[in-house]
Amino acid sequence: MFKIAKAISKKTKKNTLMIVIDMIKCGLKYQAGYYDYQEFEFYNLNTEERKTYLTRGKNNEIVKKFNDRNSFHKFEDKAEFNSIFNKYLKRNWMVLSNKNFSEFEAFLKNNKAIIVKPINDEGGHGIEKFEYSDDLNIKELYNKLLSNDQLLIEQCIKQHKDMNVLYDKSVNTMRMFTFYKNGESYFLQAVLKIGNGGVVDNFSSRWNVYLCK
Repeated sequence: MFKIAKAISKKTKKNTLMIVIDMIKCGLKYQAGYYDYQEFEFYNLNTEERKTYLTRGKNNEIVKKFNDRNSFHKFEDKAEFNSIFNKYLKRNWMVLSNKNFSEFEAFLKNNKAIIVKPINDEGGHGIEKFEYSDDLNIKELYNKLLSNDQLLIEQCIKQHKDMNVLYDKSVNTMRMFTFYKNGESYFLQAVLKIGNGGVVDNFSSRWNVYLCK
């Protein structure tokens, strides 16, 4: 939070402490986290404008109200999600343990490039890309990933050449917002997410941009 406040202070020439205090006020009044405050530029908005934003806190309330809480774990645990929806993933994946170095070594050599992720984190945190080469110390990488809890290992997705033109370091994705009720699905919005300097396109990553349609 303080890191983001300092960045906003540098950009706006406003006092860092006052920005932090405003962040806290927005968190209490609008359920806006510091990522919301940064990405929605709350520091440039008045009270009436701030009321119009669907912040993370408000979004979470909607999710909890209209979804089965007993199923949340299926989406919060990436390894469990991959296991349940494996036939739709169209890519190889594995979970690291302290007993499967040989499997990891074979996975890396066979797939050449891999994406590693923490199983229970979000927002693109802890996601990195590694490529196999003859001089790569695979054992050292394996131990590093175990130490960092980057336990989900996935084959890299090769995206369409037209999406590559937009940005070729991450997989640029189209997020579809839908609402399901009484057997009917309703389309709400589509968001094209594009990486910008890193290997992820997540909204809460500082290196990404969101283009809405």
